[in-house]
Amino acid sequence: MRAFRPLFQAVKLQKLPADYACRTATAALTQQRLSVVERETDADALEAALGEGPLAFVVKQAEAENQLVDKVAEWKAWEPLAEQAPEGQWAYAFKNKSA
Repeated sequence: MRAFRPLFQAVKLQKLPADYACRTATAALTQQRLSVVERETDADALEAALGEGPLAFVVKQAEAENQLVDKVAEWKAWEPLAEQAPEGQWAYAFKNKSA
């Protein structure tokens, strides 16, 4: 199962600020997956230990996370907004506004 190691080691999180929530959450998930990959030697055991469905899905998800990191870095999503957000921009449909 060590063949999966490069996939999880390749996450390009260093492109994002160290304290950015997306980076810290993705780093934790990636490290958890990598530790399981290091521990398991059987594909079925790896799939069960990850608990994220078929390995093909896990691979696709990891690839998508890498692509998303590239986009987030390009967008610089951690920077302040260029303009003030319109009123209600961050209000959610089911959020209790009186709370």
